[in-house]
Amino acid sequence: MGSVDLDAIYIDAIWLTTAFLSGLLMKRLGLPALLGFLATGFFLGLSGFTDGNLKQILGPLSDLGIILLLFTIGLKIKIKELIKPEIWITASSHIIITTLTIGGVQRLFIHPHFLLFSTSCQNKFLNFLALV
Repeated sequence: MGSVDLDAIYIDAIWLTTAFLSGLLMKRLGLPALLGFLATGFFLGLSGFTDGNLKQILGPLSDLGIILLLFTIGLKIKIKELIKPEIWITASSHIIITTLTIGGVQRLFIHPHFLLFSTSCQNKFLNFLALV
């Protein structure tokens, strides 16, 4: 019979209890319980309190949570709201500003009169940008 790490069990119990209580507190304040769960995850994750058995399953659980969150958002979006001019203007300006910013930074790396790095480093950077 394998030994059970009691410290890990206590850490897991603290994680689950804290998440439950913070979700309940947020619900009583009239906010979504998800805010309490997120706050618990940030607080306990940043505090280094991650040595429990939950550490191995937190990655897949967080991926599943993000997928469910995006699915829920997708269910609530109305197509007519996406056609509004303010949506198109905001999205288009975001794309244009991002493209110009990344393009400007890229030009700094490859401009022949303004070499920041060696040619091999520039090639690695350009390969990275091509993958992004």
